[in-house]
Amino acid sequence: MPKTKLEEAIQFALNAHEGHQRSGEDPLPYFVHLIDVLHKVRLIGGVIDEDALCAAVLHDTLEDTQTEPKELEESFGPKVRLLVEQLTRRTSTTGDDHYSTMLLEDIANMHPDAMRIKLADRLANLWESSRTRPEQRTRKYAEEAQKMLQIIPRATAPNLWAAVDAFSRECIDKAQRIDE
Repeated sequence: MPKTKLEEAIQFALNAHEGHQRSGEDPLPYFVHLIDVLHKVRLIGGVIDEDALCAAVLHDTLEDTQTEPKELEESFGPKVRLLVEQLTRRTSTTGDDHYSTMLLEDIANMHPDAMRIKLADRLANLWESSRTRPEQRTRKYAEEAQKMLQIIPRATAPNLWAAVDAFSRECIDKAQRIDE
């Protein structure tokens, strides 16, 4: 039986990220993050569009592997390539604040499906950071999430938006209690 497009994307992502590990304490293979984002997009975000689901599992391939946009388009089509390109972080040589500004500018121009994936990615990263990183680092990441929510319309993905809002506020509150 032939594989579905999503199954092909999952296999592609697994191969592309082979040997990669997440950072932090006791890191898991990087692939776990990709499946976590896919899971959140589908089950919290309610997304059923196969191209969006493929982009969710492939969202870090251009950023973190040798994969080229042309390869994604040839394998998965122009929409998947576009979404993954929109989700690919630009690098900043001028520091974290400039990167944060660039990120927010990029989000404002994203396709709604890319915004949904970005919300799921942020939720997955916040969750992992809260378990493996110092509270102050997680707090900064959570504060950035709050800025993202000012740009992404809640109607784009109400459940994902609410989950990011609630969890990022929880992370900020926890860090504030530690500071006191």
